[in-house]
Parts: sequence; structure tokens; C-alpha cells
Amino acid sequence: IFAVSAAKSWTLLSADVQTAFLYAKIPDGETIFVSPPHGFFEGKILRLKRALYGLRKSPLLWKQELESKLGVMGFKPARLDPCLYTLHRGGELVALLCTHVDDCLATACNDGLMQDIVAELKKSFTLSAAGFPNRYVGIDVRRDASGIVISQETYVHHGHAEEIWDGAREGEHRAAEWRCCREATRKG
Repeated sequence: IFAVSAAKSWTLLSADVQTAFLYAKIPDGETIFVSPPHGFFEGKILRLKRALYGLRKSPLLWKQELESKLGVMGFKPARLDPCLYTLHRGGELVALLCTHVDDCLATACNDGLMQDIVAELKKSFTLSAAGFPNRYVGIDVRRDASGIVISQETYVHHGHAEEIWDGAREGEHRAAEWRCCREATRKG
């Protein structure tokens, strides 16, 4: 998505779906019972109507719920990546959206289409932090004159990558930086 957004100068946006699993309904014919937390409904057993964090099936049920909503919006799942969705109009690719659990990253051919996508998602889900992704799933993102730059500099500088640098000499700690720009993308 970063490369497409940079190569085509498309709008790039990330958003987080708040309490994503709670949007997914437990399918008809399936019954799941849980014990309530201590101090609530003492001596009762509760039947779930919606997916719950900690339930093994919740990620799948959430993905199915999101995919259903994206399908209504015209997005189709990519053949080779189950978390990537494409939107075509008039035979042309006009938007891409990828998901990582409840985090969404999207790029669209213009601001109006991106606003329409966000507005449509907000009809079904509560979104937070919709805007340019300064960070997305641990990757630092910035746009400059040449395109989009992604790195894991924050990850490295906060000491989360000790195992990567174990045994390296002082001064060799540099975050890998990738440039997604029009020129590099066109050349392959």
C-alpha cells in the first residue's frame, strides 16, 4: 500500500476500529456460555451474543464482519493476501485497504473517495485516529518530496531490537529505511 500510494501520489490514511471484536455477532445455531467476572452476576452463566476479547473465534468473527461491510462498499479481497482489499471502478483500481486485526491502512486515488470510504466505515464502526499514519503496526511512516519513507527507527531506539543487534559493535545500530517513491517504483 505504501508503494502504490507513493507511486500514484494517492491519499494515505490509517484508522483504528475501537473495540473491533464486539461488532462481530456469534452465528445463529452456535451457543457460547461464559462465567461473568468476579463481582458481577454472582452464580450466573451468561450466553454471548457477540464476540468477546479472549474468545478463540473472535478474530475470525471480526474479520468476517469487516469483510461483509467492505463487500457492501464494493471492496473485494485480494487473491493472494487475505487482509488486502481492492476497490475498482470502471475497471480501474481506485483504492486499497489492508487490515491488521483492528488497524486499517488505506490509500485512494483522491481525497473525496477517501472521505467517502471513512464515512461509510463510520456508519458501522467507531474509528479513532483516522489520518496520515505516522506509525502503522510498529513501522514509522513519513512523506517527503521523494515519496513515502518507512523505517523501524523508533523500534530500534527504544531497545526493542536487542536480539537483532546482539554482538554488533558500537555505532552500528542503524534502522533500516525504505523509500517508496515514484522513481524507484517505476524502475522496478
